[in-house]
Amino acid sequence: MVKVVIMKKSEKKYTIKDVYRMCIITGVLLLAVICIGGYISSANLDFVPFDELTANYISFNNSNTTDMIKVSNLERLSDTKGISFRNRSNKDFQVLGNKNQKFKIILYHIGTVISDEYIHFSLSHKEKEIIRYTLDQMQETPNGGKIIYEGVIKDNEDWNLKMWVDHSYKGNVKNISYEIRIQ
Repeated sequence: MVKVVIMKKSEKKYTIKDVYRMCIITGVLLLAVICIGGYISSANLDFVPFDELTANYISFNNSNTTDMIKVSNLERLSDTKGISFRNRSNKDFQVLGNKNQKFKIILYHIGTVISDEYIHFSLSHKEKEIIRYTLDQMQETPNGGKIIYEGVIKDNEDWNLKMWVDHSYKGNVKNISYEIRIQ
């Protein structure tokens, strides 16, 4: 024998209301999972969250010591994004020394080496861009560095260097790093 249970109208609304509530909750949770998954897949997981700065200033008088600044985790960017605040591969530093003393800012490859034509940089002094080039345009030192700037110390020199890999580069950009030294 088959029994048929007839629900009252108020009970039927309550059940439909529960179904709608469960659908909405499921949809919100699914959307959250998709958003979090998208963020994780688009995030640069190789980015080191701590500053690898070994000195926040480079003293001209200590140019033969280990005072250096490491610029690491260069990203593939367009020039517009490379010079913007979105570029995480940038360093602020000071050049200290006697007034009117000549100095050079030199970059050295460390980590993965790619052709210098794909490495772009922008050097700013007191928040004003001084130069923007690719490394292949810079003069090479006998020990394999690239001279990106030559100047004379006038005062406490505040500098900012931004580096990036040209967006047209097709290879791997993992572990591309440079070291800044002053001589």
